[in-house]
Amino acid sequence: MVTLRWMKAAFINEHGGPEKIIYGDLPEPKAGPSQYLVKVKAVDVNPVDLYIRSGAVPTKMNFPYILGRDLAGEIARQGRTQSVSRSATVFGASARAGTVGPGRFPNSPLWMKAG
Repeated sequence: MVTLRWMKAAFINEHGGPEKIIYGDLPEPKAGPSQYLVKVKAVDVNPVDLYIRSGAVPTKMNFPYILGRDLAGEIARQGRTQSVSRSATVFGASARAGTVGPGRFPNSPLWMKAG
């Protein structure tokens, strides 16, 4: 039996105004071989997220769509090809959270280890 783990997220299920933002539970993603799963401690909503939420910027997306692209947190899990240790503090910007899935991030120049 597989136990599904959950995470909290601010997400949308459709385009629209701020009233469309939902704060709730979503399934926790898995880290692929070349990805990290980051336990987010702080996040901002970039102006581009506001445009995407409203539908002003045509973007191919899957719903639910998690808002926020600049964040800081700790490595919770890592893919088998990654070298940054678990619990390392990281910060950075996701090129697009929807590209790699919520909470999963590739090893890329957009990410830096803090400290």
